[in-house]
Amino acid sequence: MNVKQIVRGYIFQVIGKFWYKPVAFVSDNRREVNAKLSSHALRSWFGDDLEVVYLVPESLALKVNSSDVESLIKDESRLKREFRSRIRELVSEPVAEENIIVIPSIGEYAERGYRIFFDNSVENSFAYLSMELARLTDDGENFEEPVVIYADVTTGHNIYTNTLVEALRTLIASRKLRWIAQGKLIPSKGEPIKAHLVSIPPITEDTARCKIDIQEYDVKAFFDFPVKNDFNLGQLIKSPPQGYDKRQFLERLARMYSRELKEISELLREARIAFNAIAYNTPLAFLNREIIRIHELNPRDAINHVWKIMAGMREMRVIKRDGDALSVAYPKINGRLIVNLLLAFNMLWSLQKLRIDLERVMEWGSWANLRSIERFFSEVYRKVGRELNGRFLRREVEDIETKAFEKLKNNEQKLLKEIFEVRGSADLPRNFFAHSGFLKDYTLALRRDGEIYLKYKSEYLKTIRRWLERPER
Repeated sequence: MNVKQIVRGYIFQVIGKFWYKPVAFVSDNRREVNAKLSSHALRSWFGDDLEVVYLVPESLALKVNSSDVESLIKDESRLKREFRSRIRELVSEPVAEENIIVIPSIGEYAERGYRIFFDNSVENSFAYLSMELARLTDDGENFEEPVVIYADVTTGHNIYTNTLVEALRTLIASRKLRWIAQGKLIPSKGEPIKAHLVSIPPITEDTARCKIDIQEYDVKAFFDFPVKNDFNLGQLIKSPPQGYDKRQFLERLARMYSRELKEISELLREARIAFNAIAYNTPLAFLNREIIRIHELNPRDAINHVWKIMAGMREMRVIKRDGDALSVAYPKINGRLIVNLLLAFNMLWSLQKLRIDLERVMEWGSWANLRSIERFFSEVYRKVGRELNGRFLRREVEDIETKAFEKLKNNEQKLLKEIFEVRGSADLPRNFFAHSGFLKDYTLALRRDGEIYLKYKSEYLKTIRRWLERPER
């Protein structure tokens, strides 16, 4: 992917202090650039359209004003403004507020006699940063555009650069899942994300020149539904901040975010049913809007709901002062679940797009063309790595087509069990999944102008939907 061809590009840099000495940055046949931060050298080399995003641990509030650190920590908007002001002085250029991300800190810090302890976890910081990066790079105008990322993983405290790497992994995987059913490629635009890790050696007082190492970075994304169980608030919270009873804490969150929690649960349920229709090889079900109800869902709203809940929990930190010591206790959240929600919502978007594209070419009224089903879904299965589904589907299509042409007259329709002259199935769910969803008891076939079309009898749609919601039962 060429940087000049994309709409957005970002350079992520963790800030560990508000003073860096200028050095001459070099890298593999590129011109020398004098700068205080590697991100500015990268921008000079790869294009001014790349946005530099500064990731600032909240512990740096001590560097801003140690005597007023409590009010700074309590007011994140003010803290971000202070950080923006300090970075603007550091880099001697304008800095947009949205290009400052405050990372929840971990551990104990001291400055001029003041101490602050963050009772937090790496998992919390990872989850918050993953959501921040997703929201930053997924604005409305660029949701379907490719993106390029450079991440400096050597500036700042190791715990935050490691968190950045993990958050970048999530960003790469979510971008790929957004196009998983399209072969992880944006039509006519190529890969949805191109990422690089940037590293530099330690810069000392004697350092005059510094070589930047740039390596491509990638992670795999698989067609597997990220959220394994039903979503509930209790899974999201590992423990409340010190001083809270967990049950009361959960009840408070449930009251505050009842609508958001309900919509997240509903969206996950519908996304899982749609995923199962592909994974378990039931293409006719995937095409039915009464079975697969994803057409009006908004994955981006769901992502915003998760962020709103996380932001609310962050506001519920317990901040206590004891003389010159301050403690900040965070609720401990299930960071892996947060990330899996983000991945699931991106996968849903891909399935929605697939559904729209297939409907344009496959449906005739409420009927689906049998050969079109085989042709298009075999290609889908190839793209998502489920080629075996395509082999089983082809076998079922050939059997149905042979019998339907033999038994049906033009414009005649019958149940498949009448065409195959078989009795009703003894185990309906098993046979539904065993025959690519073409259950002979429920599926009608129509012969029309040399083509075979299929649809389910309407009275069985709720039953099929229930099977897809819980195929393991």
